Amino acid sequence: MLDVLIYRFYRLWRVMVLGAALPVAVVWLGAMSTGSAPYALTAIAVLVPVLHVLRYPSVWSETMTVSAVLALLLALAPTLDWDLTPLGLVWRLSWLTGVFVFLFLLLVSPVMILMSLGPKSVVEARATRVSRLDAETLRREITLAPGHQTDRITCGPADEQGRFLVSVIVAEMQTCAYEIDEHTHSDAADEALRELEFEGPGGESARAPGGLLEDDGTLRHEYYAMVHSTGPDHHELFAFSETEPGAIPDVVVARHEFEPLKNGGTKVTVSETGAKLAPFDAFGFWLTGFLEDHLTDEIDRAEGRAPRSVRSSFSRQMVVELANILLPLLGGRRTEPPAE
Repeated sequence: MLDVLIYRFYRLWRVMVLGAALPVAVVWLGAMSTGSAPYALTAIAVLVPVLHVLRYPSVWSETMTVSAVLALLLALAPTLDWDLTPLGLVWRLSWLTGVFVFLFLLLVSPVMILMSLGPKSVVEARATRVSRLDAETLRREITLAPGHQTDRITCGPADEQGRFLVSVIVAEMQTCAYEIDEHTHSDAADEALRELEFEGPGGESARAPGGLLEDDGTLRHEYYAMVHSTGPDHHELFAFSETEPGAIPDVVVARHEFEPLKNGGTKVTVSETGAKLAPFDAFGFWLTGFLEDHLTDEIDRAEGRAPRSVRSSFSRQMVVELANILLPLLGGRRTEPPAE
């Protein structure tokens, strides 16, 4: 567990800094008018986004929503009377928490939608890692080819053109455990369930057309691939992904390069080009170190190490956890048996 937390700090520090930047700025801009040093509010401004990232590492856009709502409440905090009795203080904090949850639920889906808009452009990415495995073993374990199979990836046989189907378990996702009974539902619950969005590890919508979110919460992605070139020191793959049924598929070129090290082990460099992403999706790709995290997951699994990557973690979202708390209060009924 500790190595997972350390890795998340290392991999997602940019998300943490960006998430804390706005609330901290709001706190200190407000302090300029009062002349006080708001250390307690600063601690809240930093801790809330950081804790959100650690608990929900795969949903950076949700962290940005938390950051914006927190900044708004911290801007209002100095205007409130805090000279209260203990009971009054508890009531005030409870009231602020309720406002925070309400604003978060109001904004989280629109923010996710807005971040997916905009013209798409080709993204190029590159990542390098070192493994203790020799180059041949590492190449065999982490590259895709007909018949390759791991606990997360299954590659089918090649057809006459050399193409093969790749099925990837992208994430094990937390799902909403309640639904609205048509005879007992309230309008508020119906609206809450309808607007609920599930976001994948890379920022993609699991409910998008072509998304393969299975009943057990497994998010699966399928595409066709073809080995273009392979050898002892490299492996180059073409991946074909249809964005819409019948459309010309996007072609992503993924290349692994393997360099044996003098003291043992291998330096592997992976580069990808061809993926078309909207501006905020491309920003999130860099912000979260998506390709570096992907390569870390591949190497950890090849070496038999316990996975620590964001990609391999159970994908939680705060909006889903809140839905599982609030929907029963709004007329929802449970669709899954309680965990034993």
